[in-house]
Amino acid sequence: MSKAVAALRSAAPQKVFNHQTRKPMPRAKRRCNRRITRSTLTRSPRYPEDGRPKGTFKRFAFHETRLGFMLRYEAPLVYHLLQLVAPRHAYFEPEWEVVKTVCDASGDPSLRKPKFRRYLEEYRQHGVCCHRAKRLTPSRRAYYEALRRRKIAEFVARHREELAALSREARAQGEKPRPMTDFIQEILKKRD
Repeated sequence: MSKAVAALRSAAPQKVFNHQTRKPMPRAKRRCNRRITRSTLTRSPRYPEDGRPKGTFKRFAFHETRLGFMLRYEAPLVYHLLQLVAPRHAYFEPEWEVVKTVCDASGDPSLRKPKFRRYLEEYRQHGVCCHRAKRLTPSRRAYYEALRRRKIAEFVARHREELAALSREARAQGEKPRPMTDFIQEILKKRD
């Protein structure tokens, strides 16, 4: 450890003053006894117009990080499994090793993309702290709805015989077939 870092750590924390009013700056905001931003070592007073210090990231919910957003909307089954596996806390923040293990065990093709590997590495380094939250906009909603419909259509096309056999068995036993969404039923009718 360098002497400068050791000196900074051993020194008592200095108050940061607003240069216009000469009053102490407000303390870091906290939510559920956790800082919203990560702190950095500062040597000089920071002025409010400077914005967030360079190198700090704001803490967001897991589903607002790039990895969490991708898992929630491109691989919702994996996201649900992560929620079941992760311990219950006020915030859902699975460890990156758990995310990697669950995603490696999944057969979802969207988890083999280079984009997923980039997001996983970013999550390993920074956790749920990132520059900007990724939120669901109307255009993104339309894209992910189309993606979901396409994945369902591909699944039905691959397992068409199995789905038809299940419904035939249920009818033969006098049971009502399991309810399928209208979308899946339309796909089955188109293929007949």
